[in-house]
Amino acid sequence: MTGIGRTIGMLGGLLLAAAGTARADGYREWMNYCSSGSLGTCASVQLQVIGDNVTVRVWNLAGFYGSSPNTIIRAIGFLNVGSATVKSLSITPPPGGDDNDWDLDGAGSGNARSVWLRGEDDEQGAIASACTNAASVRPMDDDDIVWNPCRAPTGPTDEGWMTFKFKVKDGTWNLTTTQLAWENGPAATPVSCVTAGAQTNCAAMTGEPIPPSVTPEPVSLALLATGLGGLGGVGLVRRRRKE
Repeated sequence: MTGIGRTIGMLGGLLLAAAGTARADGYREWMNYCSSGSLGTCASVQLQVIGDNVTVRVWNLAGFYGSSPNTIIRAIGFLNVGSATVKSLSITPPPGGDDNDWDLDGAGSGNARSVWLRGEDDEQGAIASACTNAASVRPMDDDDIVWNPCRAPTGPTDEGWMTFKFKVKDGTWNLTTTQLAWENGPAATPVSCVTAGAQTNCAAMTGEPIPPSVTPEPVSLALLATGLGGLGGVGLVRRRRKE
């Protein structure tokens, strides 16, 4: 009986330990969402929770669906995540980008906590689209900008995502109640996207995500003109030879 009692006690302890570290594993995505207003932007965001590991993927779609073409994303938030607290942020930028400085913040209490990824105050990390005219966002002081490709993502493994990874420290992440929010600029008055609640101003778009027409920068236009001029000269020489 003593051995059986010990076995039952050990099993009970294991079950209690498992219950204390339980996580709501799963996946949510907000594809082709756009915020309203003249400075609104579009983005796709994926959220995956496996055990204690959380992965967030962000893709700026500025200019898609008629949105403002020159906006950057400064912060990504998840509202009503349950009781989860978080720690240990790491970042994987798109190819050629720096793992620019971002903060991982948690707020709220009980089962209505929120989690935010924000560009640090000193670096002001930001996510831009390569569809954007770089000159329109570069003048922003100290912005450490990473660039998503000028297209829509092809899937979770697309290397063009800005990827954040962190850990659930305590509590449980409730994917069912989680809602997306973000803040975008550039401006002294950032525009917010909220996907649920009384402040909802962000919704999924319909139709194929077609990249906007990109306006070349002055240097690019000059190079293009030079190239066309050179081609014209070649044609003139050929005509003279035929004569």
